Amino acid sequence: MDAKKNNVILAGLVLLLVICWGNDAQAKDCPYCQGRGFTVKNTDVAGYGLSQTKKKCDVCGEWVWSHTAHQHVPCKHCNQTGTVSSQSSGSNGLNSYGNAGSAQDRLNAIAQDNPRAYASAMSLKYGCPMSDAEYEEYRYLSPDVASAYLQFRNILEEGLIHFNQSTAMMWYQSDSPNRINKYMADLIQRSDNLIPSLNGKITQSLCSHLDNLKQMLGKSGEQYYNTTVYFYQMKNLQNSLDNYLLRMNSF
Repeated sequence: MDAKKNNVILAGLVLLLVICWGNDAQAKDCPYCQGRGFTVKNTDVAGYGLSQTKKKCDVCGEWVWSHTAHQHVPCKHCNQTGTVSSQSSGSNGLNSYGNAGSAQDRLNAIAQDNPRAYASAMSLKYGCPMSDAEYEEYRYLSPDVASAYLQFRNILEEGLIHFNQSTAMMWYQSDSPNRINKYMADLIQRSDNLIPSLNGKITQSLCSHLDNLKQMLGKSGEQYYNTTVYFYQMKNLQNSLDNYLLRMNSF
């Protein structure tokens, strides 16, 4: 009896380890906040009359000037967890990349046999859902090639939705050019990994669909990047003017 009980306990522990390992295998650091669950926002404020010293932040460890407003902005892409899923999860095929505010979460709720079965409102509003013509060609691909094609396409549309939504929601106010470049580099790396699985295996028409999506992503990303840069240029100019007026009024 004790032997049977021990076997049951052992089997339960093995199952738990398998489940935990599976969950860990799917998780990776959020590419947008680098696994911290938040992004850092530093805003220069009027520093006249304040000592020019630095203080280490107890939360992120960053050294900040005494005249800088230092904030931790919750990451919208991982729901402040610091991790995202790299694989599909759940019975509905969702790829839980981030929270309800992220693009990939909406995009990969798509059945492999019909990628247009789930065309979310976000995809329709900010992205580029698969057209009838594209789907007609896609459905005749072999399962492995179809899976790679869909992953590649979803990565591109994830970025397109992210940049279009970020511009519309004015998220550039808490963003930075450096984070944008890192995010774009992550998209490129993930999509490049799938190129060998598609070379010579899809039609010229499907290649054109992907190229058009790439161009849309490039334009959207460039627009958002330029908007972010312009926003901080204007903000720094305003801060400089405020500091100047403060010094003039102090005499």
